[in-house]
Amino acid sequence: MLAAEVELPGDIHPGDRLAVPVAGAYQLSVASGYNMVGRPPVVAVHEGACRLLIRRETLDDFRSRDIGREPASCGPSLRPVPTVGRRARSPWRR
Repeated sequence: MLAAEVELPGDIHPGDRLAVPVAGAYQLSVASGYNMVGRPPVVAVHEGACRLLIRRETLDDFRSRDIGREPASCGPSLRPVPTVGRRARSPWRR
């Protein structure tokens, strides 16, 4: 449910699709992959016609990024940050 007590046109039926211009935390700009919930699709709607701009993210999309159990190389530039005699500092911080 995106909005409570909103009147819809009388010709709306189960299975129809509704265009919602902004859906709060369910919109793409603030979506994330938290708990492996895919990002929503982006659809352009104009004068009753629609066009898919960005497809919905699927579980297969998440799985395609999974490297499995084999150790992956992080590259030669990553090394442990020394902590002796000073506080640990992020290697990305300037």
